[in-house]
Amino acid sequence: MRRHPDVGLCGPPRTGKDTAAYALKVIRGYARVSFADLLKEKLCVLLDTTPQELERHKERIRPLMQLYGEIKRSMDPEYFIRPVLTVLHQNRRRNVPTVVPDVRYRNEADALLNEGVMVFSVHPVGWKEPLIGQGHPSEQLWRGPYPFTGTLQAIYGQPEHLVEELFSVLDYKLGLKRFDKEEIQRTVEALWNSSKRG
Repeated sequence: MRRHPDVGLCGPPRTGKDTAAYALKVIRGYARVSFADLLKEKLCVLLDTTPQELERHKERIRPLMQLYGEIKRSMDPEYFIRPVLTVLHQNRRRNVPTVVPDVRYRNEADALLNEGVMVFSVHPVGWKEPLIGQGHPSEQLWRGPYPFTGTLQAIYGQPEHLVEELFSVLDYKLGLKRFDKEEIQRTVEALWNSSKRG
């Protein structure tokens, strides 16, 4: 059986990229790695807090995360890329596919595409609230122009739509039978229920 392809997702916040990554992990055995993992790790040390607290206040500290990221990238443009590529290579040696749900900069997308990763732009459809951080450079790449592998749609209030669309594209590429929509629905509902409790 062919190995599932590695995947990168590029789109604005709250469009279901992490939900799609979670579904790939649960249903298809993907490993998730993020460009922001190192950034969050460093901010936890700087702010003397836990990853859970950082996640809980994510929207309030987003400007700080963006500033810290800008400073590190200005000193070393590959700073956040190297750890992701290291994990990608480790996963490939273990024959485990990787999903990267937070591709935000051109050099990140370039690095993944050069490694043969399928990088998709995620476009919001029918959004009823302002998209977060749209003036920041980290939130512009998904708009294009850029030679993405393809474009996926995120429909407001329907996180399972992005997951279904992504699975459909991947299954077509692999020549697999169509995914189980009910399994996707259960997985998305489980994620949402656990996030409400947390």
